[in-house]
Amino acid sequence: MEAITKNTKGLALDILTEAFEENPNLNWLIRKGGSRKENIRIICAHCLDLAMLKKGAYISNNGQGVALVYKSTAVAPLLPALPVHVRLAIRGIGLSRVPLVVLRRWEVSKLRPKEEHLYVQMLAVSKSSRSMAAAIDLRDGIYALSKELNLPLYAETSLEQNKKVFERYGFHQYQVFQPQKAGFTLWFLKKP
Repeated sequence: MEAITKNTKGLALDILTEAFEENPNLNWLIRKGGSRKENIRIICAHCLDLAMLKKGAYISNNGQGVALVYKSTAVAPLLPALPVHVRLAIRGIGLSRVPLVVLRRWEVSKLRPKEEHLYVQMLAVSKSSRSMAAAIDLRDGIYALSKELNLPLYAETSLEQNKKVFERYGFHQYQVFQPQKAGFTLWFLKKP
């Protein structure tokens, strides 16, 4: 896996948007007006932009998979991050939903570990290719990064099938969150 650059950012965004189109957590997050797919793309672009600012955005060597994984202590520089947040608030989630989303983020943040770790925010493989090579490349790259930095891996998912994949690769569930009136479960996973 290699760092996403300006040249590979568009491809990475396409892969993320396609992969997260049916994600319950993301679909809860998006604003309810306009094009659903465009709103999902805006949220994926937000996550990708912030991960790039935190030096944690990767694409598989074959260009078919994306991983957003960074140190939990990484902070995006304020000035470059500000327009990213504004775009999310106005176009991705809608201004009227900002308080609800902030509250939900606060609830979720209380369930995350306090110890420094690598946070696996998003993993995606192109649906059109279903590339095992991309998935293996990302997995191995993330494991190597974890070993190099001597940090455990933490992830969250709202898809049970993804939870099973994480568990198959050595993660274990340490927490479950079922937000009121959201209609989905969020599993918290750890790989020491």
